Amino acid sequence: MRKIMFFLALFGVMLLGMSLSFEESEAAEKILIKAVTSWPINHSGNDNYKEFIKRVNERSKGEIEIKLLGGPEVVPVFDQLKAISTGVVDMCHGAKNYYLGIVPEGIIPELANQKYEVEVIRESGILETYTQAHLERGKIFFLGNSQMGQSFYIMTKKPVSNLEDIKGLKLRTMGGLDDMIFGELGASVVRVPSAETYEALQRGIVDGALRSAISAVELREYEVMKYIVSPQIYGATAGVYVGEKMWNKIPQNLQTLMKEVITETEVEAHNYFGDLGRASLKEAQEKHGMKVIYLSDKDITRLNEIRKGNAVREWIYKKAPKYGPPIYEKVLPYIK
Repeated sequence: MRKIMFFLALFGVMLLGMSLSFEESEAAEKILIKAVTSWPINHSGNDNYKEFIKRVNERSKGEIEIKLLGGPEVVPVFDQLKAISTGVVDMCHGAKNYYLGIVPEGIIPELANQKYEVEVIRESGILETYTQAHLERGKIFFLGNSQMGQSFYIMTKKPVSNLEDIKGLKLRTMGGLDDMIFGELGASVVRVPSAETYEALQRGIVDGALRSAISAVELREYEVMKYIVSPQIYGATAGVYVGEKMWNKIPQNLQTLMKEVITETEVEAHNYFGDLGRASLKEAQEKHGMKVIYLSDKDITRLNEIRKGNAVREWIYKKAPKYGPPIYEKVLPYIK
C-alpha cells in the first residue's frame, strides 16, 4: 500500500512539474508589448486604440499581450516614436505631426479630403513606400490608423470674419503641413502638445489653435476659445506604430492578425470620430456658446489652392526627397 501511495505521490509531483514547465514555456512564448499613447488615457482619442488592443489580445488567444501603460505622463508626446525605436516601450499611438522630425512623410496623406482618409492609405498604392519610409527613417513599423474622421478647425479667442483676419495671429499647430498652410495665411505658428493647449491659450502664448471640436469640448477649451472657423482646415489622423525590433519578434501569423485588426479599426474609427465630431461641434455651439464663422467661397477656394500649392510641395520635396514625392503624387487625386 505504501508503495502504491509512493508511486501516486511521485506521479503527482511529475504531473505538477510538467504543468509548471508547460506554464513557464507558455509564459516565455507570450509576447508582451508595452504600449503608450499621446493623449490622456481617458481622452476619446484613445477609444479605438483601446478597442484595437482589446481585439488583438483576445484574438491572439494569449500569444500576445498588449499592455497600455498610459499617456504623456509615461513618455512625453514628442518622444514616443523615438522611445519605441530604442525599445523603451514597444508601441505608441499619436498624431503624425508629432513625429515630423523623424518621419516627415507621415503627414502627406493628411492632405487628402477627409472622406478619403481610409482609401488614401489602403487603396492609393502608397502603403509599401509609406511603410518603408518609417522603417528606414525611424526603425519603426507603421501598422495603421486608430484615429480618423476628425475635422480640425481654426479656433480663436477673438472674432474673425475671413482669412485675412487670421494674418498676424499666433496659432497652436501640431507642426508640418499645417504650419505651411498657416504660414501662407500670414499667421505665426506655435507647436503645442494637445494636453497643453488649454494652458497655452489661457496664458496668451497663442491666440487660437488648430483644434477638433471633440478636444474643445472634452478638454473644456471652450472656456478660453469662443470662435470656430468653418469649414475644417485639416483632417489629422493618428497612427499606431511598433518598434522594428519588437515587430520582428512577432511571428508572421500574429503580424497578419494585427494588420487585420487595424484595418477594421480604421473604418470604424473614421465613422466613430466623424459622428462624435459632429455631435461635439453642436454641443460647443448650443451648450458652451462657441460661434461658428463660415468662410466665403472665395476663401475656401484659396485654402484648396494652398493645399496643392508650391509651399506645400516644396516642403515635401525638401523634407522627404526620397519617399515624399512618390507618396505625394499618389495622394494628389484624393485632394478634392
